[in-house]
Amino acid sequence: MKKVLSMFTAILVLVTILPASSFGATVKMPLRVEVNGERIYFPDAQPFADKNQRVQVPVRFVSEALGADVNWKSATKTVTVVLDSDSIILTLDKKAYTLNGQKKQMDTAALRKESRTFVPLRFVSEGLGATVEWDAAINTVLITTSDMSASGSNSASTGGNSSTDPKEPVDSENPKEPANPTNPEKPTGPNGGSDEDTVKEDVIHGFKVYYNTGSKLSIDDDGKYDKLKSGSFVLGLRVTFTTKGRDYNKQVEEMEAVLRQQVESKTVDTIMAYVKKKKVRGDILETKVFKDDTYEIWVGSQENEDTSLKIYMK
Repeated sequence: MKKVLSMFTAILVLVTILPASSFGATVKMPLRVEVNGERIYFPDAQPFADKNQRVQVPVRFVSEALGADVNWKSATKTVTVVLDSDSIILTLDKKAYTLNGQKKQMDTAALRKESRTFVPLRFVSEGLGATVEWDAAINTVLITTSDMSASGSNSASTGGNSSTDPKEPVDSENPKEPANPTNPEKPTGPNGGSDEDTVKEDVIHGFKVYYNTGSKLSIDDDGKYDKLKSGSFVLGLRVTFTTKGRDYNKQVEEMEAVLRQQVESKTVDTIMAYVKKKKVRGDILETKVFKDDTYEIWVGSQENEDTSLKIYMK
């Protein structure tokens, strides 16, 4: 008993004399993005810092969070971003880009990662008239859009070290989460199209999908032109909980309608029963894999995130 008591006392003394920085010193907050003080949640992908220490975001962020129209041309590997009178054209793996018709240079480039397209957050945001700050204390990029700047509002910050250049996320381990919804040869706005009044139809690897239906169901067709093989990404669907004007019931109905075109009926029944368990943003769906003879369908959602459904070839 005396030995145990002595050991316990020694531990207490050690804890007392060690500096606080010895405990949890290596814990670092994940890289985050805020727009006009609101945190942006990336459903199945997170922003990351590239080798040039520039923050890269999936191009879906540009359309959904900043409200811009995005057009991807696979033939030229160019991404065109348009918001009001501002237009940016980026080419994958090229540092040269065009802003409102003028040639410019950046120290990084848009890139493809795991079949997804990422764009440099700072150059795109500032090109669209937003201001960008980096708060090192909370590992967060703070974006204030031009309309908010004009009204005198500022992004929320906890008062850490900030600068106008988010080039300093020290702990960039290239997170594996990549994501992007660019739709080759077709403009994609917040719900997959630049004209929200026009319903657009497309066929992706045998699945017929509709854009701009008003539901705000998000369609990820980034693998549309990929040749399918075992393990290939076919199509992604997301029931959104943060997009303005969303219709939860309609999103669920549209998701089910897409699945029933190609996926075995019993499997669809099981999938949709699981999807419907999340009805509000705060609910959680542990990631589950459902299979039929042809496809593997991954479904999951973290707290405060959208419900993500991804279809892969078996």
